Amino acid sequence: MTVVSLPRTLPQTDTKGAFAALKTYDSTASWRPGNNFGGNTVFKALTHPLVIEPAAKLLAALRGKKVAVYDPEGHFAAFSALFPLRDADVVGYYVQNVAEQGKKSPEGLTAKLIVELDPLAAEVILIASFNAEKTTAQVLPYLLEKQLPVLTLAALALPHNMLTRPKNLLDPLNYCVNNVLFQHTETTQTALATANYWGEYGAAAPRLWLCLYNKDGTIAAIGWWKDLPPAGGGLNLTSREVCTHFGLQHFDGTLFIHLVGGAGHDLIKYGLDFFKTDGSLTATHDANPWPADVYAGIPAPRADENITLHLQSVLPLETPAGTIGLRLMGTDETVWLDEALPAFATRDVSLKALFPDAVWPQQVELIAHKALTRPRYTVQRAAKQWIGHANVERADLKPDAALAGLEPVFGKGFILPLPVLPMADFDMELLPTPMSTVQDELALKLYVYDASGVEAAPIPLGRFKRDAIPAFSLRDLLVQHGVALLSGFGSVQLAYDFSSGVLADGWLHAIARYTHRASGAVAETSFGAHIFNSSAVYKNEPQSYSSSAPGLTTRLFMRLSPKARSVSCLMYPVSKVWRPVSDTVFVLRSSAGETVAEARRAIPANGAVMVYADTLFDAAALAKAGEGGYISVRDTTCRLFGYAGLMRDSGAFSLDHMFGF
Repeated sequence: MTVVSLPRTLPQTDTKGAFAALKTYDSTASWRPGNNFGGNTVFKALTHPLVIEPAAKLLAALRGKKVAVYDPEGHFAAFSALFPLRDADVVGYYVQNVAEQGKKSPEGLTAKLIVELDPLAAEVILIASFNAEKTTAQVLPYLLEKQLPVLTLAALALPHNMLTRPKNLLDPLNYCVNNVLFQHTETTQTALATANYWGEYGAAAPRLWLCLYNKDGTIAAIGWWKDLPPAGGGLNLTSREVCTHFGLQHFDGTLFIHLVGGAGHDLIKYGLDFFKTDGSLTATHDANPWPADVYAGIPAPRADENITLHLQSVLPLETPAGTIGLRLMGTDETVWLDEALPAFATRDVSLKALFPDAVWPQQVELIAHKALTRPRYTVQRAAKQWIGHANVERADLKPDAALAGLEPVFGKGFILPLPVLPMADFDMELLPTPMSTVQDELALKLYVYDASGVEAAPIPLGRFKRDAIPAFSLRDLLVQHGVALLSGFGSVQLAYDFSSGVLADGWLHAIARYTHRASGAVAETSFGAHIFNSSAVYKNEPQSYSSSAPGLTTRLFMRLSPKARSVSCLMYPVSKVWRPVSDTVFVLRSSAGETVAEARRAIPANGAVMVYADTLFDAAALAKAGEGGYISVRDTTCRLFGYAGLMRDSGAFSLDHMFGF
């Protein structure tokens, strides 16, 4: 490892940022299917596993040639970052828009307008566009003197049978993909749970294409077409099933999934359970399909713990040594990994080995330079083990002075709801996590609510520098402030405290760690703040999963498993004032999409309810739902939020936030 100081506010500009030209996310983009604000389709088109072979053929066709590059849509920088033209002579760089004259190509050439193209200076033209017919027509008038061959990025298009909308190669629905941390070993099995929610948006026959990558990035198996169940049907894809299909005894690496034939959402959402042979459970959820420059929300281990960070490459080429680094939150000294990371490989990194003196509640930032999907980490404490995940730390945000003045309209404004599990059985620790590289300080308070929705206490937590944020024991806070939850459970809402004058950015996150008091089993989850249940809109809040803001209805996924009891804590958070009670319907659905049974609950505003699948529905109904069955949580009167998991009589349990669709 190499230690180098790197200014934390501008990580993407560092010379190690080999992939700085990759645009994976655009926060200014408008709403699109699946509430995907800004996931960049060009990036996904250039990094799909099946693009490696045609890209190699394209580069071979350019090798040794004098190449004129026409870049009408600005895609060439990304293409060149992933597939550099090292063996070609780029003799001209041309653009379409007058405003782009003078910009530099990755090779340092100054951009000229396409009307200045000199066909006599080149042997071939590369058009950095997937729209071959249209863009080729744009250059033909300038080729009359010399009929040059024309190549385009359409050569990298996926096979026709893998395109949902083949007439538009960059339609977001053509690249509905995600990565899964997948294991089937002597000690661990995994199970992915989701539903055919695309069918409920009109998709006729969506199916999954599966590819397995070993930890070293080599392909373990490829090309399983798996049909999804009918519209609304549940899917439970186990590691045993995948290994059996491909004839593998064991597997540990990445499962790449690509959905074809979708509608309504261009995101694959899932819950992921890890079942250990010792009876323990843990869980996480889907990874973002747009890798980031920086990730945070990674805790340092306690003295009796080790934390292993799982780094999964999402790029179709090797990530050079010195591109990926880690540092303690609030510091500039970065430890750079000196080994290259192969394409689509997974590397496990021990935080204790890198930072032997760091200890909870210190935090770690990951400088990923867009090479990694959102990473997961495993915490090991003696025989106990559980999984968590990092979050995207925004390098494009600035403190928003307007947030402090939103109280008249939005009340508490941005709030992060977290469940308080039954306190007779569980302890809870809360660790706020900075998620913007320019957020130097956080001033926070905690609203505590009984399950009935009664506000038990607003507790000021304090004002903290980013490198000195403590973890809070909820039990200790309640004792300190003389507060009791009459129901024995409920929720907390983490919010900004503007009374100190500290500015905020709306990207408030925290880790919640839960410990089963009798067994010592642990689960942790993390999420970010939103504005909840308001007809007024601030930017893209209240967020919606199925249309533009405001999001005022609920459709959440609660998985079932044949291996453990399914449980959730469902909350009705309200930033200011909304309906006094919810009208929440729990719909038990089968793997075929049939409605097996329904149950109704009314949750008070700011209240919570503990939901156990086997008390909502009887054994006969659950049996009819089958192994792929699930519970859809629907409410057309308000936006709910929930955390769900599995539980065993031994005290083993898992917990993570529910996904909406």
